[in-house]
This record gives sequence, C-alpha cells and structure tokens, in this order.
Amino acid sequence: METTFVIIIFFAIIMIIMELDRTYSDTPYLPSHYYGSSIYKLGPYNSLVRLFHPYHTHVFDPNNFEEHFTMKNNWKDIQEEALNVYNNVNLLNMKDLSNNNFKDIDEIQDQWKVFVIKWYDKPVENAIKLCPRTVDIIKKCPNVRAAMFSIIKPGKYIKPHKGPFTGCLRYHLGLSIPKDKDNCWIMVNGQKYNWTEGEAFVFDDTYTHSVFNNTNETRIILFVDIIRPTIFPFNYITKSIIDNAATADFIKEINNAAEKSINIDAEISKKLTNVPKSEIIEKFTNIINTEYTIYHV
Repeated sequence: METTFVIIIFFAIIMIIMELDRTYSDTPYLPSHYYGSSIYKLGPYNSLVRLFHPYHTHVFDPNNFEEHFTMKNNWKDIQEEALNVYNNVNLLNMKDLSNNNFKDIDEIQDQWKVFVIKWYDKPVENAIKLCPRTVDIIKKCPNVRAAMFSIIKPGKYIKPHKGPFTGCLRYHLGLSIPKDKDNCWIMVNGQKYNWTEGEAFVFDDTYTHSVFNNTNETRIILFVDIIRPTIFPFNYITKSIIDNAATADFIKEINNAAEKSINIDAEISKKLTNVPKSEIIEKFTNIINTEYTIYHV
C-alpha cells in the first residue's frame, strides 16, 4: 500500500510540473498539442531550470556568449550570403519545415520565409552549397545548435507563440533591417525590442513572443539556437538532450524538408554572384551546357 501511495504521489508531482510548463507564460499550449507531441517530455526539465537557475530571465546580454563575437565580427559575410539566398532561392515557409509543429504560428502564405543552415544536426547540404562562408562561421561556434535565415515580408505579423525547450536561447543577428526600424520589432514577455544591422539580441523563446513588420521593406536576420549556460547538473542534462536531438522525428522532418527545398536555379545563381558582367555570358553558356543537358536528352 505504501509503495502504491508513493508511486501515485510521484506521478502526481510529475503531472503538476508538466502542467506548470504547459501553462507557463500567457500563451499556454493546448493540452492536445503539448501531450500529443514530445513537448511534454521536456516539462520536468523546463520547470526545474526556471526554478533553480540563477540566470533565468527573458532577455540576455549577447556579450556574455563567446559565439556572439564570432558571428558579429563576420556579419557582413553572413549578410552577403543571406541576401544572395533571399534574391535567388525559392524559400520555404516556416510551416513547410513541419506543418504539425509550425502551422499554428505560420498561418498565412509567404508570411515567414526561412532558409535552414543547420537544425540540431550537421549543416544541410543546400546551405553548404549556397552559403559556405556562413556555414564555416557557424562551425566555429560549437554551442550553436540551430541556425537559419529568417525573413519577414513587409506588412507581415507572426502571432504570439513560444518555444518548447529552456536548454537553448534564441539569438538574432540583424542582417537586413528596414530603415524605419521603429516599426519593425519583436515583442518578448510584453516588452518591445528592435533589430539593428550587425547587432544581436538574445532571449529565452519559452517566453511568449511575436513579430511585427509594419514597414514596406523586408526584414532578414540570422536566427540561431545557442546552448543556454546552466549550473550543475543541468549543464550535463542539457548536453545529453541536445546531443540526442538529431534522432528525434521532429528534427529529422525539418532537416529533410530543408534538403529538398532548393532547385538547380539557386545553385546557378550562386555561381553567377559577383561575376563581372563581361564574363556572365560565358559563365551562363557553360552552365547551360553542363547542368541543363538533362533537359535535352
């Protein structure tokens, strides 16, 4: 009887902890989404980090992260490749990466466009081909576990939402920001923040956040998940969770979608980038003869 009572109490405590995680902030997960996916498995970890971690807040100083300096010091290279991708690639919508997980956030077609560089696994092949310098920069940042170019079109809005995992923080590096930047912002935990080109913003995405672009220009940032600094024993738990993330169906789904998203025109456009005008005709002819032969077979 005592053993049964202990078991009941144990599971009751676990359920309370998971409910605290599900309902955390002013945008609670629907029970069907939270318990119907793998998010609930992170509930105990998330709640304990919030309870015991001394640095738990919704916004962080990017200068406290070594990886920030690597990315910031090379932001012009990243910007150049991001603009090349934006101008020449048929980009995915965020929900195209995983309709089950992102459809409620990205409801409107062409609202939130993305190009994945890596997602809790090795860099995707398309990123290696189309933005090799950015990939090399990200490889120098071992605590960066996900990275993509995130594009919000003029007049678009991403409704309030939150992430499922406290083990990583969200890092934004401004790459192409509307001149009227006061009308392009992110709201985190009820506070408004603006992006600046070449500058970073770090926040805990398990707090409710939303994005507004009330301008006539596109906003482009480098969107990164970076391992959250934690105290013992959470640092080991975090590493274990993240190191095994690549095997999760959700992560595989995103990486598969990212790999299948690019057509040959994107790679051709990359080859033509920065080529002097006098050489474009010759370059284009060579590409036609080599890479488009399949259409004449």
